[in-house]
Amino acid sequence: MLGTDCCFCQWGANARTFISTDPLANWTYLSELNYCADGKAPPQHIDGMNINPCSINDPYGTNFTIPAQQFNVATLPISSEETLYMYYGERFRSSKDGIKGHDFQAWIPIEFMQNNTPKPMKFYDNFTINIQEKYSAKLI
Repeated sequence: MLGTDCCFCQWGANARTFISTDPLANWTYLSELNYCADGKAPPQHIDGMNINPCSINDPYGTNFTIPAQQFNVATLPISSEETLYMYYGERFRSSKDGIKGHDFQAWIPIEFMQNNTPKPMKFYDNFTINIQEKYSAKLI
């Protein structure tokens, strides 16, 4: 996942996803997870889905579904057959004291369509993760 870096933007940043079979080979574009950034969601990605009703005519890229700048994707094994992918984004300028280290983070589950392409992100006020089995780390 990568996108435009706006250097501590409080309104967020886009989050484009790509796939490749080799890190040094060509990469293929999959989807834009924070659609409101550029309004270029391919029709097949939004067929039958409700997208955040925000303006896609945004020349400055300040109208995002998730008001955060992507930082990482966490992988959480929730069962022996299923892994949950969580978008982690920095919500810059969100702290009352203005100190960057005190800013909030956005943790959003990444959901997938039947063809394994990520769906556009939805903002959740809260959500629950049901971990079905216990896992232990092995030291190597």
